[in-house]
Amino acid sequence: MNPVISKKTIALGVVAVMALVLFSIVNPFSWNDAGNRTVVERTNGEQIVQFAPGIFYAGFFAKEKEWPNQISVTYQEENAKLELEDNGIEVGQIMIRFSDATTANVKGITQFILPSDEKEMILIHNTHRTPQSLVVKRLAPYTKECLQSSAQLMSSEKHYGGGRAQMAQDFMDQLKEGVYLLKTEENVVFDSLEQEKKRVYQTEIQYDKKTSAPKRKLSSIKEYGITVADAAITDVDYEE
Repeated sequence: MNPVISKKTIALGVVAVMALVLFSIVNPFSWNDAGNRTVVERTNGEQIVQFAPGIFYAGFFAKEKEWPNQISVTYQEENAKLELEDNGIEVGQIMIRFSDATTANVKGITQFILPSDEKEMILIHNTHRTPQSLVVKRLAPYTKECLQSSAQLMSSEKHYGGGRAQMAQDFMDQLKEGVYLLKTEENVVFDSLEQEKKRVYQTEIQYDKKTSAPKRKLSSIKEYGITVADAAITDVDYEE
């Protein structure tokens, strides 16, 4: 073998490998998986969101972060895991308190849809940076607040005696539209069994006098364009 040709071949091979490695580092093209969207931060400060699946131009030295199109908040286990698995994050069972002060642990799942508007998605990304942060700081607390508000509207006895469907309906309504503003009234009743007077507290929804619509708190997910796909309460474990 000609030593000159051999050295040239080796040199070309080394250059080709180095070029391939360099291109892989500074490759301006990227890939967005189906079911996800990718937020891209370019070197000039511009931010874009790639919603469509497949290859796209991200830019040289761009930073990328994948987000799921839908993210589920699950509360099935006793302890939180806070790891993104199959586009869901386990936050641990949620404790609620009924109007009669009885507590219970709730199991279930709530599915949220992230916005398809680029500005709203960039706002979410800049505020939370990761799906875990979005769930822990916004989606899970909002889910818990809606559950607790729904539980306050009935006693544990009413829930056990057939109020599950009503609680599920109140829960879904608040998830989609915002948490009810509630008012609690105190009444004194005579307990014929114990032959004494007792204070009874009744919680009701506040309604707008003009529209007759429930008064609500401003939804902490609507302002970010997040919507609710579905929600299910799978089990309610009452205290002993």
